[in-house]
Amino acid sequence: MKPSQVKALDKLFSEVIRLRANGYCEHCHKYVKTEGISASHYYGRIHHSTRWDEDNVQGICSPCHAGFHDNRMSYFEWLFHRLGAERMCLLADKAEVITKQDFDVIKLQLQNRIKELQNG
Repeated sequence: MKPSQVKALDKLFSEVIRLRANGYCEHCHKYVKTEGISASHYYGRIHHSTRWDEDNVQGICSPCHAGFHDNRMSYFEWLFHRLGAERMCLLADKAEVITKQDFDVIKLQLQNRIKELQNG
């Protein structure tokens, strides 16, 4: 995948996360407007298999994002509570998989998700 394709997918995915959060931090529930939401990856973006996975990325405010980077265990506990054991295990397994990503398929999925979130 070309860097320009990755950047384009990141931009679309960021919009998905911000729309999903609807201006509220998904951790502390504080209203920070859509622009104040950070897309926080539990498994870093280097893991392409989870880079654009909504379970892996949370829409959170800057203070919560910084707090999670300072305390990874706190992030794990919160995410485990949010997702549940089964989804957390699936996410962990998915993060370890190295697979070729299809840019066009991911782009279409993200565009459809944006439409879904915009239409309520």
